[in-house]
Amino acid sequence: MLLLQASEGDEEAFARLFRIYRDKLYAFTYTISRSKEIAEDVVQDVFLKIWQQRGRLNTIDNFNAFVFRMS
Repeated sequence: MLLLQASEGDEEAFARLFRIYRDKLYAFTYTISRSKEIAEDVVQDVFLKIWQQRGRLNTIDNFNAFVFRMS
């Protein structure tokens, strides 16, 4: 439901997706990079790209896999 709402431009739905995934994605990228700055940048870049291409969110079957693959 959040993906559909975000794909339609719902900023609150997108913010909820961000809040759900930000810490997990940060931990994942920090483990790989060992850099707080890089991990923060990756999280920000991933969600910026997702927002820019939000019209395609409703076609994603597994958002968890999608977001981690992007990072």
